[in-house]
Amino acid sequence: KDGDKRDANRELMGLGSANFIGSFFQCFPAFAALSRTPAMEMAGGRTQIAGIICAVIVSIVAGTLMNLFYYLPKVIMSSIVVVSVCSCVEISEWIFLWKTSK
Repeated sequence: KDGDKRDANRELMGLGSANFIGSFFQCFPAFAALSRTPAMEMAGGRTQIAGIICAVIVSIVAGTLMNLFYYLPKVIMSSIVVVSVCSCVEISEWIFLWKTSK
């Protein structure tokens, strides 16, 4: 979109490396980067500062509003995630892949 080509293998290697190294220090596993990268790109984030701002906002929301999220059913929480990720999926690509695989 902006001239940069995202390499999914590079992102997965970074995610796997973070999880592997973090396992020696009793860290939580990292898993949100796969959906956050396209969402950040669609929101207009172009630098690493956008990722830092996103992490700060998520930390503030998790620290202050988590007790309100506790009472939401898991179905509602999962639907929020599904709706935010669905905009990243290109249906035309899926149809092309479906026709090509036959």
